[in-house]
Amino acid sequence: MKRLIRVLAILCAMAFCFCALAEDATNGDTLYQVALLQSLVQGYYDGIVTVEELSRHGDTGIGTFEGVNGEMIVLDGTVYQAVADGSIAIPSEEETVPFSNVTFFDVDETRALSGVADMAALQEAMNGVVNELGANCFYMVKLEGTFDAIKVRSEYKQEKPYRALDVALAEDQTEFDYEDVRGTVVGLYCPDYMGGLNTPGWHFHFINEDRTRGGHVLQISIKEAEAAFDMTDGFEMALSRDAAFQEMELAKNVDEAIHKAETATMEADSDAPDVNDSFWISEITDDIFERIQGKSFKDDCTLPREDLRYLHVLHVDLNGETHEGEMIVNYHIAEDVLDILRQLYEANYPIEKIRLVDEYGADDELSMEDNNSSAFNFRFISHTTRVSKHGLGLAVDINTLYNPYTKIVDGERIVEPITGEPYLDREADFPYKIDHEDLCFKLFAEHGFEWGGDWEDRKDYQHFEIPTALIDEWYPSNQ
Repeated sequence: MKRLIRVLAILCAMAFCFCALAEDATNGDTLYQVALLQSLVQGYYDGIVTVEELSRHGDTGIGTFEGVNGEMIVLDGTVYQAVADGSIAIPSEEETVPFSNVTFFDVDETRALSGVADMAALQEAMNGVVNELGANCFYMVKLEGTFDAIKVRSEYKQEKPYRALDVALAEDQTEFDYEDVRGTVVGLYCPDYMGGLNTPGWHFHFINEDRTRGGHVLQISIKEAEAAFDMTDGFEMALSRDAAFQEMELAKNVDEAIHKAETATMEADSDAPDVNDSFWISEITDDIFERIQGKSFKDDCTLPREDLRYLHVLHVDLNGETHEGEMIVNYHIAEDVLDILRQLYEANYPIEKIRLVDEYGADDELSMEDNNSSAFNFRFISHTTRVSKHGLGLAVDINTLYNPYTKIVDGERIVEPITGEPYLDREADFPYKIDHEDLCFKLFAEHGFEWGGDWEDRKDYQHFEIPTALIDEWYPSNQ
């Protein structure tokens, strides 16, 4: 029979994390954790506590059930189970739990959210609050509102002998897409030092308003929601004396497996992106097309949708923080651009934002003012029937605010974005500047791109494009 070891620990047997909002740690909130994410990822799916026991330690949280039988959402004191078909069940009190985090939710901070485009933008917004209040405590968050789109997953119950979690999910994960849906996202934030006990950063589960559908959140877009934060300064862990648990090598690095288990999505065809890699290419799926139709992919767009490719990448900003990025380019250059962005990321080259221009209503000026890097945005060259290189997805703009476009027209200087005028002095020293010594310039040049900073009649320091002769070969009718 299993017995529990209750450990008041974070690292090195520390009893509590002391934070600004806690006057006395012994009276503060407590995050109760069952086992380790590291044990779950390695395939320890045996239950350690019952649902009844778990409920005595919190009314809000996330987790899973014995055998990884679906996803757990604990909300307002009720434990919900999102099973493999995406529906919601209420587990019995005797059901057991191999991994979970719960707390008694008290609201310490609230924020209104709207127009949050994706998971990266949500995490950025959440991290802003965490950094303001104190990044070394735990946070449980409830996001209640309307979601433009949300992708969730669940999984079938595993049978012994258990496989590692990422292997199990590769075969037994189910996914569901919901649009314009109301509900609640329950999220957990763990500080960076929790890397040996849980996964640092955010983890989100969703349940809809009528409590009939839910799961682990893979992708998200928020129309409007209110985020309530519970800042928690105590930590309690329940472990097992079970021999299989005690024999596990819990100190080994399983970060890659955790990342795969947390973020991997299934695709219906053989062209699915490699889940081992955060850099991948896909065709323009219906979900992606809905995001760009009528914006960058305008009603008069003459470029076939089939000629475009979606890129998923990572990039670091000036502070060295990693972000997910999205870009749409022509299929002719997709592999090249992906390789360039991968090399820039591996070199810690700073790119502040890589977002679809559609997040700015396909308004280039707004995108550039936000220092956003992007590519495809359909338009014709003024007073012609010739499609621009951005309209063909054959040009890429990088760190646009600090590398503006400029030209003299009728004796007057034009600058785009207008806020980029201070960065026309290319002898000055400032962040994100592109010149001939810059790695970004060198990589694009190696891949056959021309740089707008070399033009004689105008300068476009942000701009890299495929030579006109090659474009005329690919699209002979666009002349």
